[in-house]
Amino acid sequence: MKRYIIILIALSMIFSLPASVFAEENAAPGYIKLNLEQSYKLMETNNLEIKLLDKKIEIKEKQFEDVLDAADEARRLNKSNTSFQHKRTEVITPKLEWLEVEALKNDRSDKLDSLKSAVKKQYVNVLLLQEDVAYITDDISVMDKRLQEVQLRIKLGQAKDSEYKTLYSQKLSVQNQLNLLNVQLESAMINLKMLLGVDFAQQVTLEKITLPYQVVNRETLKSDMIKSIDNSFIIYKLNKEITLKNDEIEMYKDYNRDYKYSPDYKDLSIELSEMEAELNYEKLNTEADLWIEYYNLMVLEDDIKLQEVNLEIEKINYESIVTKAKLGMVDSVTEMNAKISYNRQQTTRQRAMYDYIIAVEQFNDKLK
Repeated sequence: MKRYIIILIALSMIFSLPASVFAEENAAPGYIKLNLEQSYKLMETNNLEIKLLDKKIEIKEKQFEDVLDAADEARRLNKSNTSFQHKRTEVITPKLEWLEVEALKNDRSDKLDSLKSAVKKQYVNVLLLQEDVAYITDDISVMDKRLQEVQLRIKLGQAKDSEYKTLYSQKLSVQNQLNLLNVQLESAMINLKMLLGVDFAQQVTLEKITLPYQVVNRETLKSDMIKSIDNSFIIYKLNKEITLKNDEIEMYKDYNRDYKYSPDYKDLSIELSEMEAELNYEKLNTEADLWIEYYNLMVLEDDIKLQEVNLEIEKINYESIVTKAKLGMVDSVTEMNAKISYNRQQTTRQRAMYDYIIAVEQFNDKLK
């Protein structure tokens, strides 16, 4: 047991090291070009949390082997069938220890699913921010050309300095928006690299993706939730533990004729009652969590509708300003700002859509 504690301490120290220590051996020269599936594979290979869970599973499996050895020894010593503790070590303890192995493997599976969702969200976030940056960069290029035109017109006496200063001031405002977006983009990329276990200095290019629309089957929702609760690992584990506790109690009865008056028997009975109460609580708690997650999906769905309305408003406003600009009723800066606002709203609507799609995907996975 002592050697396992030492290994766990060492793993904790390794886990505290920066991601770059593990990413360097996977870093490609120049840059990495990734699609979503490649990002998942890179994350599973490099992510420190997954690495740590793999090591914990490895250690727990070795501990399980030690428990099996102890069970064999107990079986040898208990040939006369006189010791409850030996019988428990032989029959109950290995099954409980294997449940802990299964629990760690389930933790790894859950963590991997959670990390995949986090990677997908951050991947999409980076792509949408890149779109916003591209929109505004193009608009700034147009504004630079117009500034050059105004300068030329000033030299020809066809424009005033005030026109240039106004346009330049508007350009600085747009440039500030671009600077803020670039900061957000850099932050999103760093978060993605951290999830993937890639060195922060590594150049990463992401391929475009389109996420298919997801729906929740409302007709079978309640029955799907019941199946999900029954199939959840925490319920499975508690049911197994309750079965083993019942087996342990029956075993104790076999080895103790006056078990009814034994404090150990009373303790075992209390433990069984607590497990049964915990099972009922976990069923209710799991169902409540599922319903809360479902209602959160409805909020995300409503947000899509709201952003679609906002997009239609921005479109109408932009088209109106374009018409007024052609008639000379508004200046080019006003037209440019309306275009930026319209483009940004398109991205906002797409982000709301992707947030909903990813959330539905996670929810449906829980119902399987």
